[in-house]
Amino acid sequence: GKLSTTVPLLPTDTGIDGHTLNVEWAVNDSTTLRSITAWRELQDKSYLDFSSGSAEGFRIDFNAAVIGANAGAQRLDLPASRPDLQQEQFSQEFQLLGDIGQSLQYMTGIYYFREEAEESMMPTRHIFSAAPFAGGTIYNIGTEYNEIDNDAWAFFSQMTWTPDILDRRLHLTLGWRHSEDSRDAVRRVTDQTVLDLDTAVSDVLPPSVFAVDTGDDYSDDSFTFIAEFDWTEDLNVYAKLAEAYKSGGFNIRDPDEEGFADGFEEEKLRAVEVGFKGDLLRMLRFNAALFHQRFDDFQWNFQIPGTIQGTRVFNIDEGEMTGLELELMAMPLAGLFLQASYAYTDSELDDIFNPFTMELQTANFGNAPKHTYSLVMDYAFPGITIGELNLNASYNFVDDRERKSLTNYRHDYDLVNARLALSGVEAMNGEWTFALWGKNLQDSDYETFTLDNLPQADRAVIWGDGRSYGLDITYRYR
Repeated sequence: GKLSTTVPLLPTDTGIDGHTLNVEWAVNDSTTLRSITAWRELQDKSYLDFSSGSAEGFRIDFNAAVIGANAGAQRLDLPASRPDLQQEQFSQEFQLLGDIGQSLQYMTGIYYFREEAEESMMPTRHIFSAAPFAGGTIYNIGTEYNEIDNDAWAFFSQMTWTPDILDRRLHLTLGWRHSEDSRDAVRRVTDQTVLDLDTAVSDVLPPSVFAVDTGDDYSDDSFTFIAEFDWTEDLNVYAKLAEAYKSGGFNIRDPDEEGFADGFEEEKLRAVEVGFKGDLLRMLRFNAALFHQRFDDFQWNFQIPGTIQGTRVFNIDEGEMTGLELELMAMPLAGLFLQASYAYTDSELDDIFNPFTMELQTANFGNAPKHTYSLVMDYAFPGITIGELNLNASYNFVDDRERKSLTNYRHDYDLVNARLALSGVEAMNGEWTFALWGKNLQDSDYETFTLDNLPQADRAVIWGDGRSYGLDITYRYR
C-alpha cells in the first residue's frame, strides 16, 4: 500500500560507530585481572511527520514552509529541518577476580562512564500548521537546542563464602555497589504561534523563550545477599535479596523552564527472589523463580496536554511487581535442543495527581504484559564436514498491554522466527558464517507503540516489522 502525505517525506540518516576491547590477565593460578573498554559514537538526523497526510491544510512535520508569502518584510521562509543529534560515550571497567583458599571467592572492581551529546533543531522550523483558521493559516514554529554532559563511576565488590559445613553445599554471597552520578544539561527553546494572512503575519500567542543551564549530583549504596543450597548434585535452591538504583536527571522534552530545571529524583528498587534450578533424568533441565519487586520514587513520564512531544518526569511514591518465571530445556536426541519458557507478571503503581489535568490519574507499567511464553527448537545436523549446520526456530507470544485504556491498548501477538546457519567454515585465514534467516514469518500485525496526543487522532499506532528475511555473511580473522 501507499501512504499519502501532505508534504514529501524526508530521509532519516543514522550512523553508529562502536568499539570494544576486552583484556584478561591471569596474574596467578587464583587471581585474574580483567579490563573492559567500550566507546560508541552516534550521529542521527531523523525526520518527523505525525500528520500522515490527514488533510491538505493540516501538517505536523519539520518540512519547509513559507509564512506570509506576500507580507514583505514579515515573510518567513522556513527550510526543511531534521533534528541533528550527536552523541559520544566511553566506559572503562576493571575487575579483579580470585579465590582465597577453598572457601572464598571474590570479585571487586571499578567502573567509569562518560557521555556527551547535543541535539540541534536550528534555525527556526515548522512544527504545526492548520487551515483554514481565522481567515488564514495558523503556524507553530520554533527552535530548540539541547546538550547533556554525564559522568558516572561506581565501586563494586562481591564475595561468596562456602563454609565447611553441610558437605560444603551451602553458599552465601554478599555484594555491594557504591555509585556516584553527575548530570549537567543545557536547554534553549523558542516557541511562537502566528497567523498567516498571506499579506500579513501576526502573533496568536506571545513568543516564549527560555534558556536553562542546570545540573545535579546523585549517589547511592546498593546491596545484594544470596543464599544457595545444593540440595543434590543436580538440584540447586536459592533465595536472593537485591537493591538497584537509577540516577535522577533532567528531561530535555520538557517545554517549561521551571519543569526542566527542577528535574527528577533518583529511583530505588528492592527485590526478593526465590527459586530452584535442577536437572531431571539427565536430559531435562527445569528452572523456576518467584519474585517480588518494590519501586520507590518510580520515574513516571507524563504527556503534557496540548503538546505532541512535551513530557515531564515525576517520581511516583511506590510501585510493585510480582511474577513467576518457568523454563524447561531438553535434549531428547543427539543434536536436538528444545526449550519452553513462561512468565507471569502482576504489576501496580500508586495513583498520581496529574498537575496538568488537576485530576488523580492511574499509572501502570505499560510495557509489562501479564503472560509471555516461547518455544525454541535448535538442531545441529550431523555429518557436516566443512562446518556446523544449525537450524533454529522459535515461537513467541506476548499478552495484551494497557487493556483498560481506550487509546493506548496493545493487542496480544505471536511471532515465528527461523534461522539456518552454516558456521565454522575455515577459509582465507579466518572463519566464515553463512546464515539465512526469516522474522515474523506469518506476517503478524502487532502494535509496538501507541500515541493518544495527536490533535487529529485519538489513537495512532506504530506497527511492528512485518515479514522479513535475509542472508548474513560473517568473516572473523584469526
